[in-house]
Amino acid sequence: MKTLKSLIHLLTSRRSQFFLNAQTEIAKNNLKILRKVSTTALMILFFYYIATIFMFQNEQLSLIYQVFIIIHLIFVVFSHQYSKKQAFSFSLIQSVCALFVVSIMVFTILVSIVPYPDRPGIFFPLLYLAMSLIFMFTLWEINLLMTSLNVLFITCVFNFKAIEAFVYDIFAAVTAWILGLALTSLVLNLRLREGEANIYLNKISMTDALTTLPNRRSFNLYIEKAYANCVQTKQSMAIIIIDIDNFKYFNDTYGHTNGDECLSLIGSAFKSYSDKKGLFTARYGGEEFIAVLHGKQVEHATEYAKGFQKCVKNCAIKTTKSETGYITISIGVAVEEKPETESYMTILNNADDALYEAKANGRNQIVMYKPKFKLKNTHLR
Repeated sequence: MKTLKSLIHLLTSRRSQFFLNAQTEIAKNNLKILRKVSTTALMILFFYYIATIFMFQNEQLSLIYQVFIIIHLIFVVFSHQYSKKQAFSFSLIQSVCALFVVSIMVFTILVSIVPYPDRPGIFFPLLYLAMSLIFMFTLWEINLLMTSLNVLFITCVFNFKAIEAFVYDIFAAVTAWILGLALTSLVLNLRLREGEANIYLNKISMTDALTTLPNRRSFNLYIEKAYANCVQTKQSMAIIIIDIDNFKYFNDTYGHTNGDECLSLIGSAFKSYSDKKGLFTARYGGEEFIAVLHGKQVEHATEYAKGFQKCVKNCAIKTTKSETGYITISIGVAVEEKPETESYMTILNNADDALYEAKANGRNQIVMYKPKFKLKNTHLR
């Protein structure tokens, strides 16, 4: 019994942790599914509506199709338009997906009962199982939603169906409910494993192994979205580029193993500092690091740059190629007030120019970009 309880606790806590940590991935995936299935559902509804006009000539059935064609047209428009947004609301997407499930099942209940109460509702159990598995919800959310819809169907059957169809519908609904409980748990576990594997692989592909900071690829993806958001919201942006002074000499003198240890220590210090301050900091390449600030963070750009200097000072990595006797860093800072251009390359190049100026003026200093720095062709680093 204790082993079973431990297993249940492990599974539930694991699921909860996954849904907490992977909200963006879940929202994107559910929105992608919604876009496809809502379009497919609209096409099928329209086809059956046309077929109904010529084959069944039932006014109630035609009216049901008309109403739900309009409803699903709204889902199609929403899913296609919302997919164009940069940021996704997890709660909104999950709510809309739940509403889509409700709309499909309510449509199925209506066509199973209203037009022909003396005939079994053959579509209900099939769509019940399909809707139980199509989107990714927590286990309790999907089972509560589907059980409620099942109870609604059984209630309608009790009140409106003829006796010749009654037994079949009740048996089909109960069977679909039992299979739904089992399949949702099984499929969720499979999706959980796949999702965890994808997150792990994505994390590896986005992380610099030596410093544990985000890597260049991660930086490129982040700044593109961050800059577009700053343009849209008219927020300021700042970039801080950091270069370890005389790192080539350190590598050549003390060996690549010590060079890697130096990068690892500084990277770890930067990560700890960035996590504490809420900064995005990445390893830009070689001995260079880069931080992106936006919004109110920009007002404290110089303070953050000094914070990075303090991180390196606290590491106290000894070297003979320094007046201080320890590894130092040069920092270039550039600010763009309310960016309006299409690309972040201007502010990036400006920060690079400021870094060049810091190194050209003796290293171990912070330089803010000024337009007069238009002098760089080749770099000292």
